[in-house]
Amino acid sequence: MELLKAISILDRDKTVTLDCFGNKTDPLFFGELESLAISLPAIKLNGPISGIDKFQKLAQSDVIILPSYNEGMPLVLMEAMSIGLPIITTGVGFIPELLGPDYPFYCEPKNVDSLKQTLQKFFDYEKRTELSEYLLNRFQMNFSYAVHERRINEIFFN
Repeated sequence: MELLKAISILDRDKTVTLDCFGNKTDPLFFGELESLAISLPAIKLNGPISGIDKFQKLAQSDVIILPSYNEGMPLVLMEAMSIGLPIITTGVGFIPELLGPDYPFYCEPKNVDSLKQTLQKFFDYEKRTELSEYLLNRFQMNFSYAVHERRINEIFFN
């Protein structure tokens, strides 16, 4: 909900479109989202997405936004990192270990103003190429299949 509200009050000079994906597990919550999205034509609520469709959508995106209240290790952020896609998120759960404690695009959970400010900061950010390289390198050094395979081999064969 905070994301839709933050998008609706952004101070910007360019058009923003937002595609939201996920299961509609809470009918009341999604009813509220749909009511808010009706008044925001640049926002499209979609169902779940997976496989190649998800990677194609990530590759076509400028940023992925996950304003979560509570996370373990969100796979979608690792998928975004694996292609160097910038991320805007909250610093909850394992996310700071995933992105690093000094990652520049954390916002406060449940805080529309914090999310709005973080979105604006991202839109004004001029070092997106370096940010993408940072995320891709961090993924390759810590979470890639090769790193995972090496760690498994160390556990079982050393």
